[in-house]
Amino acid sequence: MNSAVEGFPLAPQQKRVWLSQQQDGFPYLCEATIRIEGELDRVALRRALDRVIASHEILRTRFCRVPGLEFPLQVISADGTTEFGGEISGLPDFENGPLLRFGLGEGADGAYVLSVRASALQADARSMHNLARAIAAAYQAIVAGGDLDTDPVQYVQFSEWQNEILAADESVDGKRFWTQQADVAPEITLPFEADAAGASKIGRMPGPFLNMPAGGVAPRAALLACWTAQLSRRAGQKLVAVRVRTDGRPYAEMHDGLGLYERWPLLRSTIEGEMTFAELAQGVDAALGELDSWQEYYSGEG
Repeated sequence: MNSAVEGFPLAPQQKRVWLSQQQDGFPYLCEATIRIEGELDRVALRRALDRVIASHEILRTRFCRVPGLEFPLQVISADGTTEFGGEISGLPDFENGPLLRFGLGEGADGAYVLSVRASALQADARSMHNLARAIAAAYQAIVAGGDLDTDPVQYVQFSEWQNEILAADESVDGKRFWTQQADVAPEITLPFEADAAGASKIGRMPGPFLNMPAGGVAPRAALLACWTAQLSRRAGQKLVAVRVRTDGRPYAEMHDGLGLYERWPLLRSTIEGEMTFAELAQGVDAALGELDSWQEYYSGEG
């Protein structure tokens, strides 16, 4: 480690995002808007933002390159200042920050809209919901003249734990599971990918198909089964693999955490000629359960 930079290694999720944005040539962002109705104390809101940023290290984390290392380090800044103004503009500065930005505007109906932009290295979809709740709680406490007793799990604790799991000898079976998932994932080329000018479109699922019994599985599995069936039909392949989102927060203490926890592993499905939709949906549901059970060992590869 470079003596001029003290930081922590990226989590596997962050490494995947870092590589993807390097390949694509632009930064990945996580954005949200928070609607605020009623009277607004702007000073209290600013104090609430500062309080939340002070409580969560990932919101004041920079990503600094070190010579000889493939990935940057997470460097936690002691100063929690962030941009707070009108329209959010410009690209994030990973080395110097701030990466978290807020903008406050007023809607046509008189309600306020708080815009939030963070690097995708700092947050995921659930983080934005958690951030909105944390801001609301801090604002209410400040207006009421009270305080909040919060001791959240810090993201660097999660990233260190995740890296330790993947480095442990006990992770061999878990890593083998994900290697097998990636090894059999087929490439899918849909008919309209070959010629954009004459592209066909995937139409709506026929009503009878959507109304078929899904074997008592959750809506998520049923919808994934629909998508898998469409891909199989359009591509003319029995084996289909799609990326699915897993929350990445298997333990209660992580549920309110801020940071990039979610993962996007491959889910494989094989569609046989005589398979019913209920059988497909049940197979997808079982595969989702298997992904969740091994998600701690997913390195982001494949």
